[in-house]
Amino acid sequence: VKTCKQKEAQLHFAVLPKQAEGFDLSGQRFCVPASENGVKLQDVEISLLGHYQINNATMAVEAARILQTKGYRISETAIRKGLKATAWIGRFELMQKEPMVVIDGSHNEDGVAMLKESLIRYFPEKKITFVTGVLADKDYDRMMKMLLPLAKEFLTITPGVRFADGEVGDQVRVTTPAKAREIGSDYIVVGRPITQADDPVAAYRRCVKEF
Repeated sequence: VKTCKQKEAQLHFAVLPKQAEGFDLSGQRFCVPASENGVKLQDVEISLLGHYQINNATMAVEAARILQTKGYRISETAIRKGLKATAWIGRFELMQKEPMVVIDGSHNEDGVAMLKESLIRYFPEKKITFVTGVLADKDYDRMMKMLLPLAKEFLTITPGVRFADGEVGDQVRVTTPAKAREIGSDYIVVGRPITQADDPVAAYRRCVKEF
């Protein structure tokens, strides 16, 4: 609200759907509620996984509705096709099914909370092997504790740093597997082992081989 006042811009609100009408690992189907800028849309489909993506898609629809009121010609068909075709690389992305491999780039508590919600939603009663790399300035201790109830095992790796275009000091932001294992000592006690894996590819291959 404060920013809108400063920019002298109108503030719009989207009405978010309560839940998906259907979902599986191929996508989700839901209804976009009516708003002050548009009518209700039934049976909207997206390929993105995770309940929060329904909310993101609804916000995108509302943005398109607002543009329509300003004279932009955006058809309902175009909106539906755009939502269905949208991909978000590295955001609860299903890489393969046999064995099941999902990658997710969550790097803060909010993101990890949504990751946890999605894992419970799509893989209920399953224990997960996590291959995890976190930068040192992130609250990795708290994030790993959030995932602990779902974990069979953690394999910790050192995140890659793009030195060519990275900022000075990026190197010190990297959390090494040894450090992650050190802070994870409490987790080992409760039966969730943390294993050092310096090579991300080797860690992945180990997981696949075990399944």
